[in-house]
Amino acid sequence: MKIVTEDKLVEQKISEILQDWEKNKPVQGNIKPDIATNTLMIFEGRVTRVKEEFDMVCRAKEALDLDLSADDRLEPVLEELRDLKSVWSSLAKIWQSIYEIRDTLWSTVVPRKIRSQLDGLVNSTKDMPNRMRQYAAFEYVQESLRLYLKINPLLIDLKSEALRERHWRQLFKALRLDGRLALSEMTVGNIWDLDLKRNESLVRDIIVVAQGEMALEEFLKQVWQYEEAPELFFCTRTLHPAPAPCTEDLTCTCK
Repeated sequence: MKIVTEDKLVEQKISEILQDWEKNKPVQGNIKPDIATNTLMIFEGRVTRVKEEFDMVCRAKEALDLDLSADDRLEPVLEELRDLKSVWSSLAKIWQSIYEIRDTLWSTVVPRKIRSQLDGLVNSTKDMPNRMRQYAAFEYVQESLRLYLKINPLLIDLKSEALRERHWRQLFKALRLDGRLALSEMTVGNIWDLDLKRNESLVRDIIVVAQGEMALEEFLKQVWQYEEAPELFFCTRTLHPAPAPCTEDLTCTCK
């Protein structure tokens, strides 16, 4: 009978979707939110269509007084789909804020402001429901935020006036990025991508050298200012003894 063939076909489609879902559902943290959302929409469409086909087969079997086979394997998939859509909807807002920070030009950035923004994003993840915390995507964004907060003190030091263009060239050369980045076009994302945590020792060595050179420049500047200052001349006042009184005049007066 045709209905039996349709029943087997629908059952096969359900099995294929279940296997595909377990293999490709977007739970990894390194997936971009828009790609994850698009994947979920595709799965939702497939699951909805197959469920409708299954319901039609069930109604047809009921009308023909055939045995009905209960198959609720799609229900857990639909439930997880709803959860993941909620997760990625919330994470998309956080990632959007992170992308905006990444795109900020390094020449205009204020590291302490970045710290404040990252703290706000961390707090927003803490407000998410517990059911979202089970997914790797949630853990990934939290780990990313914690890393950015941990290296933020380095950003403050790198923003110091002590670092001149020559020091940045030294840093790029040490990291084998010489010629790939232009300081005028560099963004916060470029700095984050330098893997500052792993290269912290190297970066701090260059910062210390820059700070030492700046201190030396300030010292020499003060020396030059002292040497170029006009000489001061001092006049000493000599005190002479008062003249002795005239005894002759006194004698005359007495007479």
